[in-house]
This record gives sequence, C-alpha cells and structure tokens, in this order.
Amino acid sequence: MSFPNAVRSLIDTGVLMSLGARDFSTNATATALIFDATILPMTKAGNRSSAPRTMSVTISGSDDRDGCFDLTVTYLGRGLAKFEDPIVHYSGAALLSDLNGTLLALDYDGAEVLNPDYA
Repeated sequence: MSFPNAVRSLIDTGVLMSLGARDFSTNATATALIFDATILPMTKAGNRSSAPRTMSVTISGSDDRDGCFDLTVTYLGRGLAKFEDPIVHYSGAALLSDLNGTLLALDYDGAEVLNPDYA
C-alpha cells in the first residue's frame, strides 16, 4: 500500500466530512497525501474570519520521527497575492494516534488556529 493510501485509511470519514475534504492527490514522489478542505482562516488582526477558504492540506511522513506526520495547511491570497507564495495557516507535527484529532481541530471558529479541545 502506498503512503498516501495508508494515511488516507487512517483518517476517519467523519473527520474528512467535517473538513469538507475533496480533490485527493499525491505529490510527484508519492510521499504525501494532499487534499482540499474548507477552513476558516485567521485575519491579519488575529481573529477568525467568518468567510471560509479552500485550503490545501498536506500530510507527509516525518523523516526523523517514527509514527509522526508533518501537517501543513496553506491557501492562496486574494487579488495579486494569489501569485505569491501560499499563506501558511498551520504547520506542525501530528502523532499517528493524534492525526484525526489534529485534523478535526482545524475545523474551528475560535481565536486559536487549532481547537484546544481536540489538539
């Protein structure tokens, strides 16, 4: 089983539904699972926006830690900013046992990027 398929099988369907996950793909070397999700971004003032954005979620294996995944969530800016580097909404590590909780914590409307009840 390839890495992206193995990771996909570890994520609960309800978590993916909560994120509105769609358009699953992999990178060129098949070392990461990539999908789009609908998430509320943070504003420049540090508050949660009321308008959701389509964000790219990338889950890749961590080279130096067994049972740990690198998780990156990015989105394109608006206007001319969409031609610049993507904006990083979240970047961090998730243990195998916490992957579902960390993904579910992204679907949150509070002041923090991750819901503290799930992260």
